[in-house]
Amino acid sequence: METIEEQLEHPKETVQRYLQRVNQFYDNVYDWLQEYPDITIVKTPFERSEMGIGDYTTEKLSIFTKDDLGDDVKVDIMPGGANVIMTEGTIEIEVWRREYLAYMSIGGPTRIEPTTGIEQPIFQGINAPGWYWINSNDDDHLYRIDKPLLLNLISQMTDHVF
Repeated sequence: METIEEQLEHPKETVQRYLQRVNQFYDNVYDWLQEYPDITIVKTPFERSEMGIGDYTTEKLSIFTKDDLGDDVKVDIMPGGANVIMTEGTIEIEVWRREYLAYMSIGGPTRIEPTTGIEQPIFQGINAPGWYWINSNDDDHLYRIDKPLLLNLISQMTDHVF
C-alpha cells in the first residue's frame, strides 16, 4: 500500500491508477445491474480537486430507480478521492446518506502495536486487492463489494426491492 507521501510524489500516476480502478468498478456496476429493466444508469462528467494532486475530470454514475412506493430515486456513485489516508482511493454512494468504498491492497493499512512492537492490520477482511465497503457500524472490518452487497446497499438507501 502506498503512503500519502508516495501518492503525492507522482500525482498524475496516482490519479491515473485511481481512475482506472474507479472505471473498473463502474463496469462492474453496469454488469451487476443490467438484468434489472427498472434501473437506468447515466454517466456524467464530474470535477474533482484534491490538495497535493490538483484538479481532474472524471465521471459519476447516477442510478435511477423507484422506491417501494413507486417514487423516483437517484443514487449517485462518485469518486471520493485518490488521496485519502489509509486507502488507495475512495468512492462515495449517496442518496439521502452516504456510504463509502475504499480501495485496498492485500492486508490493507497496518499499525505497530505499542505493547508488542508487532505490525498489525488496522482492518480485518482485506484478503484481495479491490473495493471494500466501510461499514460505519463495524470499526475493524471492511467488506469486499460485490453484486449482492451493492444491491443490499442500494436497497437500504432507496427502499428499492431487487
